[in-house]
Amino acid sequence: GVPLGAEDPLAQLGHAIAARGPAGLGTVRLSSAWPFGLLTRWREVALPDGFDQRLIDNKTKKSLAQWQALGVRRLFGKDLPQRDLVASIVQPDGPGGRAFLIYPANYKAILNWNRSHKFAIAVGSLADAIVR
Repeated sequence: GVPLGAEDPLAQLGHAIAARGPAGLGTVRLSSAWPFGLLTRWREVALPDGFDQRLIDNKTKKSLAQWQALGVRRLFGKDLPQRDLVASIVQPDGPGGRAFLIYPANYKAILNWNRSHKFAIAVGSLADAIVR
């Protein structure tokens, strides 16, 4: 792991939570080794009308280009980044709720500690807000 005080803000957040959080959280390892976007690697996205709900789970993985071809866009209609990354889509509130494009590494690390998608999105949002 990265020592507390290192220049990696997400690692610092992970260490801070682990030092004060419930037992077992200290085993969560977050990574900031990603080429773009939010440190936690998920973003809210817009799904097209009629989107196949069977594709919405954290096990279905597609490249960003594949999601783009299926009509998935950033909020307000912007195209997804043109990067060679694999992602999944989750809807923590169920069908019709907000949709999030997740990048597996950090999201999975948080789910390994707490299986709630709402919790994982909240932790990531908090980490991003602290870093900003």
